Amino acid sequence: MFLKEKSIGGTAGPDQLAKSIAVKIQGYLFHWLVTEDISFSETREECLEDLRQFLTNLYITG
Repeated sequence: MFLKEKSIGGTAGPDQLAKSIAVKIQGYLFHWLVTEDISFSETREECLEDLRQFLTNLYITG
């Protein structure tokens, strides 16, 4: 369905989706860099879970 409409989640196009994912990842990396008491593996797992939820919500609401 999304390929046919050339959009994901109904309103987000591929460029907008890629930008949203990049911003989320950059935010987690920045948080990891400035926070001394958090491990990279913990940050990675939180980021992946957040991305999973984000993409799931796009699929469900789209």
